[in-house]
Amino acid sequence: MFPVWFFVVLLAVIGYLLYITRPSEDNFAMMSKNQIRKLQYWLRRH
Repeated sequence: MFPVWFFVVLLAVIGYLLYITRPSEDNFAMMSKNQIRKLQYWLRRH
């Protein structure tokens, strides 16, 4: 059996990684939206 602190550390690391990756997903979504807008603008011009 694993000690109790092992599970505590494991949960803390998983939560920390999820907290780090959450804003990057938002930034990725914003970047993709901006790229789509640029593409639409470029298609309208040409």
